[in-house]
Amino acid sequence: MTDADRPIALRDAERELNRVDVTMIRNNTPISKDEWKRIDPAASSLTNATVNALTWMYDWGNRAAWVAAALSVPFFLYIAVYTAPVAQLALQKQERGAIERENLAFCERQGMPSGTREYALCAEDLMDIRAKQNRRTAEDMERIF
Repeated sequence: MTDADRPIALRDAERELNRVDVTMIRNNTPISKDEWKRIDPAASSLTNATVNALTWMYDWGNRAAWVAAALSVPFFLYIAVYTAPVAQLALQKQERGAIERENLAFCERQGMPSGTREYALCAEDLMDIRAKQNRRTAEDMERIF
């Protein structure tokens, strides 16, 4: 088979295989085919062991974060369902006690000792005053927000 009988694509491929790369070195002389050395890609600054250690730390850190997230759900449910209402009841009880002490101090200063009918009326009036003030405060908050 002669060169003219071969397909053009095959001839072009053979020429490409036989071509010598003309790469210049420092003294501007081309490198011969025998002197050509394949240049390895730039090496990473991290060794394989370092990459493996970082991957392991990332994987375990990710797992620990998911475990912490999963364990926090029951904790927050416990707070929302049990602890918060109990704390709110304790706060309301303390507030009622403080109001009773204020009523007692005010009414006794006005000459109405505890346990009398006048004291009961005085305490009731103070409760009405507080309720009206709470309504005014709530209305102000509604207007603002």
